[in-house]
Amino acid sequence: MHALYLISLRIAQSVLPSINDAVGVMFGDKCLREIELIPLSNDTVARRIEDMSRWMEYQLINRVRGTGRVNGCTRFIPINFVWNNERHEDILFCEPIVRGTSEEIFETLDAYVKSKELDWRNCGSISTDGARAMCGKNSGVVTRVLKQSPNTLWTHCFFHSEALVSKTISDDLKNVLNTAMKIINFIKSKPLQSCLFEKLCEEMGSGYKCLLLHSEVRWLSRGNVLTRHVELREEVQYFWKDKTLATFIVVKEVTPDGDLISMIVAHLESLKESFDYYFSEEMKFCDKNIWIVNPFQSDVVGTCISTKADEELIDLSEDSSFGSELKTYPTLSTAALKVMLLFAASYMCETGFSAMIGIQSKFRKSYNYPTSCSFCSCIAIFALLLENIMDSEDEFYPSVSGCKRQRISKEQSIQMRLVKKEKKLRKLIMEAEKMKKASSLKNSVETDDCESSVGRYSGRLYTVSIAIPGSIVENAQSFELRTYLAGQIARAASIFEVDEIIIFDETATMTSKEVEMFENGELRAFNCNCFLVRILRYIECPQYLRKHLFPLCSDFKYVGLLNPLDCFHHFRMDEVEIPYREAVVVNKPVKDGRGSFCNAGLAKDVEIDRTLKPGIRVTVKFENSDQKQKRLVAKVVNPTEPRTAMGYYWGYNVRLAKSLKSVFSDCPYVEGYDLIVGTSDKGTNVDNVQLPSFKHLLIVFGGVKGIEACIENDQHLQENDPESLFQFYLNTCPNQGSRTIRTEEAILITLSILRPKFNVNFNE
Repeated sequence: MHALYLISLRIAQSVLPSINDAVGVMFGDKCLREIELIPLSNDTVARRIEDMSRWMEYQLINRVRGTGRVNGCTRFIPINFVWNNERHEDILFCEPIVRGTSEEIFETLDAYVKSKELDWRNCGSISTDGARAMCGKNSGVVTRVLKQSPNTLWTHCFFHSEALVSKTISDDLKNVLNTAMKIINFIKSKPLQSCLFEKLCEEMGSGYKCLLLHSEVRWLSRGNVLTRHVELREEVQYFWKDKTLATFIVVKEVTPDGDLISMIVAHLESLKESFDYYFSEEMKFCDKNIWIVNPFQSDVVGTCISTKADEELIDLSEDSSFGSELKTYPTLSTAALKVMLLFAASYMCETGFSAMIGIQSKFRKSYNYPTSCSFCSCIAIFALLLENIMDSEDEFYPSVSGCKRQRISKEQSIQMRLVKKEKKLRKLIMEAEKMKKASSLKNSVETDDCESSVGRYSGRLYTVSIAIPGSIVENAQSFELRTYLAGQIARAASIFEVDEIIIFDETATMTSKEVEMFENGELRAFNCNCFLVRILRYIECPQYLRKHLFPLCSDFKYVGLLNPLDCFHHFRMDEVEIPYREAVVVNKPVKDGRGSFCNAGLAKDVEIDRTLKPGIRVTVKFENSDQKQKRLVAKVVNPTEPRTAMGYYWGYNVRLAKSLKSVFSDCPYVEGYDLIVGTSDKGTNVDNVQLPSFKHLLIVFGGVKGIEACIENDQHLQENDPESLFQFYLNTCPNQGSRTIRTEEAILITLSILRPKFNVNFNE
């Protein structure tokens, strides 16, 4: 019976956990056949739910009958009442109404009150919205309730009053609000725009990922919408870079002039007048009942309570012991409770409707309103419920008659205990085997460490570089596809641990001055080589540093659609397993001799051991990565240390070369590239090649016309023959089925084939 009613409650709230509850309560995982003894047909479950609903409604009605005052809202009826000297808030009932007229709403409410033998005179207050059916002067629901209970107070939901106040706005401010709403609605109304903006916010490391929609009523105010808009103004401005409304969001310092200040002052004065108009009755009501807040300093003359309550208020204000029980001043406490039980807003109705809609649309194909156990907070106490049900013979629990006969026999009880003991014994045996296995594994590891600790290698000393012509992005049909192509190259380079990506000008027309201007951020015109370099650098940078290192640029329009690299240096805030981290130096004052502060994507700025210029990206190493300590201290290390010391892949560097010749001559390594490989379909079959040992490997890829066209265009190269220019001139995809292989595909194929070769060579 316990399991049966527990399942019924679960089905009323959520269906999926029901079978788990049945197994856990009755038998266990191995006795699934016993579950078939539980009747779970549609009619049976419906009857069980009806039993619990009637029982909880019965308990709630008994509590309400014993209280003095009850507050109500129409259609979906939440109530406030006093139970055990505490204020309780619950849902009384929910009844379907065909038409939303005042007559039908009141008749439904009145019929329920009379059927449960409640007294209208105990209704202390009623709260509704401003609809005509609710607060109509002649035949509204409030008017009808006041005829039944003349002493009932009526309050207007303050959410709706605040919405009316907020509509008072000057034309100039309204134009700004409308423009902001137009921008927000454009981004939020279309799924693609909303997804792009969310990705953009995530890539730029923003605190929020979306804008807020404006609501005319409800409790989401215009202030929250505009505040979120201002906080994401940089992201919105970048998103609107090529749109007509981009000039609306210009990030600059503005000194308010006299006209702007006058406009704001006039708006505030208008708001004050509106508040006085719409909340005048509420303010008068508060002034008359201020004695509830501090009864010791209240003016008895200004109250609206009875004479007897006034006398008790005078006694209370002079009572130094401040009577601990409400019974000490019954009339005064009744007047105070009448005010304190007021519903200030229709919030519970709104949340109740939301829950009901969610249940109807997501969890059930059909729904009956009287099933209140899904909403009611008066949860059934199963021991008391089962005791009442099993001892009851009347029609209040009609669905129990068949269940009483389903008693568990003595043999079944013994069988259940044996199954539980067997299950517990098996569990103990499995735990013992795990402990034994872990102990033997630990001994084996310690032995291996002693035997082979000498010569063990944990880092990686060699480097891999790839050179790619920037012209490959011109073959893409759209700006979005160009960005996606760069993302494919970045993913391939990260997967195969490429340390350097060189983008060179295939036409060899780029000058050293143009390269210098690009590095200084002065080259604004579109250039395919610069575009590819910029995107590759942006993707490699950890998300929390991008906002500091990359200014707004039209090239980043679609970077939010790219797949993340998820490398070791792309940390989350709570990841502290690796002692290294990427950071950017911030402009923060520090004591002399204490170095600088940097942002490493943690909750607090990190203090480093060097004094560096703000805006510089550094690699830091933590001696203690515990974020709970008062000071986070780290030291600046070489960016290659995570790779050489511990074997972590720490991203790639991107270099812009003006020609193929500059790829070789401007090598960042002192020793230069000691192994250079060219790739082409005219080269030697890669299967017949064994790579020699190396320290710095360079792999060169061609463009649309192949690597031969790159060599022919560069007049500074002394060698025009590819086989003479490269130590190895390889065809990494022999017997290809397609006539062409795109460069981004060739990178993935080549690295996947060559990596086992130089890994084996290095290990030897």
